[in-house]
Amino acid sequence: MTDQMKETYPLRGILWGIMFGLGLMVVAIVAKVIALSLVSALAVLILGIAIGTTWSMFGPARPPKSGNDGGPPA
Repeated sequence: MTDQMKETYPLRGILWGIMFGLGLMVVAIVAKVIALSLVSALAVLILGIAIGTTWSMFGPARPPKSGNDGGPPA
């Protein structure tokens, strides 16, 4: 078995976490789960960023898009 390092993208995780946090914040405010205040909205946004970053670092890796691993052709 070969040891392969997983390529992680924490910046992508942060950006997708911001998007997830904004969506979660809107849903939570509209559904009246949280009150409309700056502190609670920022807390939900920070939670989304943390979830996105954690998922990008420790989530499952995608399979490669092609079978070409950069080696010489057969």
